[in-house]
Amino acid sequence: MRGQRGEAQAGHPVLMTLLLLVLAGCASHSGAFRPDAEIDPIEQLALHQRLSGAPSPEQCEDLHLASFNVKLPEDRSRLERLRVDILGDELLRMADVWLLQEIETIDGQNAVEYLADEFGSLNYVYAPSRITDDGDTHGLAILSRFPLRKVERLWLPRFNLVANSRDRIALTATVDLCGRPVKVYNVHLDTRLNFGARRTQLSSILDAAAPHQRVVVAGDFNTNSFLWLGHLLPIPWSSQAKKLDRLMTEAGHSAPFAKLGGTAKMGARLDAIYVKGLSADEPAIGPWMAESDHRPLHVLLGEADPSPP
Repeated sequence: MRGQRGEAQAGHPVLMTLLLLVLAGCASHSGAFRPDAEIDPIEQLALHQRLSGAPSPEQCEDLHLASFNVKLPEDRSRLERLRVDILGDELLRMADVWLLQEIETIDGQNAVEYLADEFGSLNYVYAPSRITDDGDTHGLAILSRFPLRKVERLWLPRFNLVANSRDRIALTATVDLCGRPVKVYNVHLDTRLNFGARRTQLSSILDAAAPHQRVVVAGDFNTNSFLWLGHLLPIPWSSQAKKLDRLMTEAGHSAPFAKLGGTAKMGARLDAIYVKGLSADEPAIGPWMAESDHRPLHVLLGEADPSPP
């Protein structure tokens, strides 16, 4: 297949389009759950965690949750700018739980532990999804003022994207909100997926979340507005974000960010927070910060009103 792509001429757009359609047909069957035997067990991909080292806040009536794709490469100066920006934003500074995507180790040092300490000796878990070219790791993190338990890294269906195919994960933990468990899923899905494949990549998360009473599924869902030919060529199409909102509401979740606008560059709505079994008040999209191409999201979660008889 690589040889066929190399022989396609730039001056033959019809031929290129047909070739990409063939690639799309081949790639549509490439997603599969990754069996445990294939997960790399090396130390660099081990979970890093501190689950109950910080005292719980006295306030337990609600939970202020923030989600942010920080886009943090191996750069200590950007890590410091991220710390300053978050502490300088009142809503983010006062959050009880942070879900971070695209967080990395820096020269082998745990950036998540650094941020957890700077934000007030928070509990945390960092789950690497891959090793970077320079030997650091890249992954997801949950930081919490409340104890964390039942931590798990979920390997999501992997798709052959032709270029830059990567392992994708969700990071889940139970936040102990003064005896009330809140199951939290931090998510970062692939970019160049059509909605059917995106639904497949999310399906294992929805299946895992279904039995739990109070659930948050949040992060970078990469819900762009393109139809992808061969996972490479974007054609302007309908919003994947609206389709994802419908999928999540059908699964019993509310979509408090459905009408709040773009969360990333060019006005794209790539990020979201979905909630089940909890009220979701004061959803807001924060300012640009720390050179990330995403904006942080935050919402106030409380006990859901009881259903009428």
